[in-house]
Amino acid sequence: MAAPVEVFVPTLKSLPNFRILSAKYQTCCNSYKGIIYRSSRPDFIDENDVMSLKKLGINSIIDLRSRTEYTSADGDKLLDLSFQLYKVKIIHGRNYRPLEGVKTEKLDSITTSNYCQNKNALCNCKCDSTDCKEDMGCNINGQPQMSPDIKKPELCSMGSDVDNVTAQHSQHSIASSVFKEHYLINMFPWAYLWTLLARVPWYIQLMSLMYLLVDVIFNTGYMYILRFCAHYFLNDNGLIGQYRDTIDICQKGVCAALKLMTNPDNLPALLNCAIGKDRTGIVSALVLHCLGQSKEFIAKDYAKSAAGLEPVKDRIRNEVVVRLSLSDDFISAKEETMLQLLQYIEDKYGSITNYLEFIGFGSTEQEKLRQLAGIAVLKETESYVGSI
Repeated sequence: MAAPVEVFVPTLKSLPNFRILSAKYQTCCNSYKGIIYRSSRPDFIDENDVMSLKKLGINSIIDLRSRTEYTSADGDKLLDLSFQLYKVKIIHGRNYRPLEGVKTEKLDSITTSNYCQNKNALCNCKCDSTDCKEDMGCNINGQPQMSPDIKKPELCSMGSDVDNVTAQHSQHSIASSVFKEHYLINMFPWAYLWTLLARVPWYIQLMSLMYLLVDVIFNTGYMYILRFCAHYFLNDNGLIGQYRDTIDICQKGVCAALKLMTNPDNLPALLNCAIGKDRTGIVSALVLHCLGQSKEFIAKDYAKSAAGLEPVKDRIRNEVVVRLSLSDDFISAKEETMLQLLQYIEDKYGSITNYLEFIGFGSTEQEKLRQLAGIAVLKETESYVGSI
């Protein structure tokens, strides 16, 4: 097991709970480069932090939300100007097989109607420098322009000079980065809800259909059915219960996310869900296991979300506790919760490695992820983006 390293990362104020999971040593520049990052949903990211992500070289966003959840979420979604949306087409009827690929479907941008307004805002910089405007994808008059499709620069460990990579990135506009991918993975398909409802009496199941009908008719984002489930069983089971169900019921989505990270074209990658704690926390835990980290290390990384979400704790409480009637347990991030989950996996599947094999993420893919993702990050030191 490689010892965790310390890596410099920027602070992105408009992207709460942003941190780094793994980094890889780059011999060409004698430093570590971030490979896998994690965060809450990037829907509120501002122009400055979009540019910071570009400087980090993020090639894909692995978003553990459905298309519906993503579309209905608040925020300007400026990253739609940088990343092409894709829906992961989860297979039906079985788990993935080892080495089986992940199929995707191209989607329209959510921010299409606001494209010109957002792009003009990005080009309306106060600097008169031609270089400044071209960096933002504008012509010398400050008007938006689309650049031709340019091949993604490879990581310098794959044979590309780091200075050339930086130069290429600085010449791309936010708009010209649409050739990077933003994958949406529905971690909670209908099978998840039906499995949970199958545990309650038939008359409660019938009642749930009425709440679900109201949600569909009034397009509430499934608020009422979730409140109903919170009242009848989610709060009783607690956060650890939800995590166990995710491990057992949402195996296809978990596996798809891991498989996407074995494609070098998708790296460096940003992993996120809604608040970057639950779905992201589970997938991150499995990534760290593949990197050889202990259960204690994984639990400590999970618990970092408590501090990472502190700036937006009121918003999260409104979204989770007030809106959905879930208990305060669901907005916590305690080491013992993750330790309980990892123990559950070992007790039920024999080991975490066996679980990964069971869901279709085979030993060859686990080794490939190890090789591509590098080393787990022990500590993040705040610095400017160029430090990585």
